[in-house]
Amino acid sequence: KRLSRYATTASILEERLQGSEEKDLFGNIQQGSKETEITRVSSLGEGRKQNPENTIIAALMDYPLVDYDSKDKVLFLKLAKQAVTHYKSFVSDDKTVKMMVENNFRQIAKEIYDQILKYKEYVSDGYLESGVHEPKPYLEQYNISLEINEKPITLESQIDLFSREKIYTGFKKACHFMYRFDSSFEGRLAYLLDKDSNVENWLRPAPKQFEELYWRDESGDSQNRYEPDFVIEFENEIVMVEVKPEEEIGAADVQEKKKTAEKYCELVTKNIGNYGIVKPWRYVIIPTEKITLSATVSRLINSFDNHLTFDTLMGKIEIVPDAPKTARYKTHLPVYSLAAACGKFGEGRTDIEPEGWIAVDRKGINETMFIAKAVGHSMKPKIEDGNYCIFKTNPVGTYTNPPGRVFLFQYRGKADPDTRGTFTIKGYRSYKGPDGQNMYVELIPLNKDYPTLQFEEKDSTNLSFIAEFIAVV
Repeated sequence: KRLSRYATTASILEERLQGSEEKDLFGNIQQGSKETEITRVSSLGEGRKQNPENTIIAALMDYPLVDYDSKDKVLFLKLAKQAVTHYKSFVSDDKTVKMMVENNFRQIAKEIYDQILKYKEYVSDGYLESGVHEPKPYLEQYNISLEINEKPITLESQIDLFSREKIYTGFKKACHFMYRFDSSFEGRLAYLLDKDSNVENWLRPAPKQFEELYWRDESGDSQNRYEPDFVIEFENEIVMVEVKPEEEIGAADVQEKKKTAEKYCELVTKNIGNYGIVKPWRYVIIPTEKITLSATVSRLINSFDNHLTFDTLMGKIEIVPDAPKTARYKTHLPVYSLAAACGKFGEGRTDIEPEGWIAVDRKGINETMFIAKAVGHSMKPKIEDGNYCIFKTNPVGTYTNPPGRVFLFQYRGKADPDTRGTFTIKGYRSYKGPDGQNMYVELIPLNKDYPTLQFEEKDSTNLSFIAEFIAVV
């Protein structure tokens, strides 16, 4: 019955919608005709004129739990046909039905999707999985294709008129070739991102890009997949962004999505050094009212205290003075300064006690491991200055880098230009002469702004392996 609201007379449907109010990309109200552009899905339309059923299915495919290639394909087609049959009872010809669907296809799809959710069982351990796994090595793609004779347009061309139904292209830093935007504010932010020199890449995540982002609604169900509006990569971090009007930021659903996204960013940041993760993540909600042409991306990202920053994530690590014997090397590891660790594990000093203990959410910890706070910037982005790092003493196997192992070294000689001490965290590589004997070794930084440290064979007695870097806490 809810679908009946879209039924109206053929005479009204066939008129052009003149005088409709639109806002352009930059927030100005424009008067003019309202045009409708339909998403075309090649696997459905197959290059032919798309029928109303396929138009509805194409819009349904934008929703997170809809997969046309799944066993639900028959259901989606059935629902679309039922909707079209319903509209045909109000009008006399197919042309009017097609116009009716094209004028309302997004809202029709939304209401069908809302009804699907009522009867679709979704099983999840929680609103977010408790761990971070190997990330996808590819980008999920949008189901965007063009109608015959339709051409995508650039954001620059929308100074006078912005339409949420248009398909946009011509980006320099975006991770996809074409996008559609839900509002002029999103379009304006994309315009700023593409021109900002501090932005390396940006992305509007396609459905299912983030497989573990689910949020709980008011009823407690966690079947709702969350897709942030943007993901932005900078030199030293990656920021997940939601765009919302200021009065909506405090809404329950927005705050639940925020909770999920912040938890995700926290887990990813804690896994720097694993799974190819090299930069911290954080989450920001940007009020639409602040997205103006005079705004800068950095100001938009950093002006709102509604996110977990890298510093606050590191500040959440609590060092307790002592840990029960039952917890030591099972759930907690001892903490030393780098200098103290070199003295205790390199020189065998028994008078050095840990500064405290840190709880570690990691399997397989044991008495060969300890934690030390990194100093310096030479191992960015794998290890940031101030990171608490897990090390393992008495490393075994080949030390040569690659395959990419990182170690804590102690040496006698001039101070490391990064740490200003006689200890350092670096990669390692050795060079042999024609006779197979070691000629010299190098301690290698990841940050190219710092020099490689070289030791000749005659200096080898001044260089000691203390421990192997395992992970950032």
